[in-house]
Amino acid sequence: MPDLETISAFPTFDLAVVAPALNEAGNVSPLVQQIDRAFRDAGQRVQIIIVNDGSTDATAGELAALRNEFPHLLTPQHDTPRGQSAALHTGIRAADARLICTLDAALQNAPADLPRKVEMLDEHAADLVQGDRSANRRDHALRKAAARVGSLARKVIVGDGVRDTGCATRVLTAEMACRLPLDHPGMHRFIPASVAGFDGTDI
Repeated sequence: MPDLETISAFPTFDLAVVAPALNEAGNVSPLVQQIDRAFRDAGQRVQIIIVNDGSTDATAGELAALRNEFPHLLTPQHDTPRGQSAALHTGIRAADARLICTLDAALQNAPADLPRKVEMLDEHAADLVQGDRSANRRDHALRKAAARVGSLARKVIVGDGVRDTGCATRVLTAEMACRLPLDHPGMHRFIPASVAGFDGTDI
């Protein structure tokens, strides 16, 4: 899926879950298993794409073993670490699906939450459903105050009003995902703002 012109009208999968992984040996196995279980239970055809972003630990070997068990798993690899934005860019363009879900590989966010976000995207005919961990975080008062200031500043400067830019969990249409400027470092933090800039709708 390298550009908008080549997005398949008849994708093989209902959705693709893309997760960048840098030195995540020990995490990628339960991650793939949990993603597979979440969408198998939901009755959806899922493609799993774990982008090995230049790992120097046993991540590559672990992913190679997983491909034998999960034929719908793709594992693109960067020779050296290129960052989360570049890894997402690589994964999105390898996808063959109607929708793109993103997730971190460190198991900070539960794959079981993704099917509900997919439902929300379809229910609202939206281009993006952005995850938000703020309600479940137990930060101390100073950190909460700093987060509120940062959120307000972001709303004024960027205009997207996102409370938790650090949450990697999101669902997008494939068309919108391919329009994101993720070939620039750090742009993964501005995905909601980018969607808004393309006149997309987000939740």
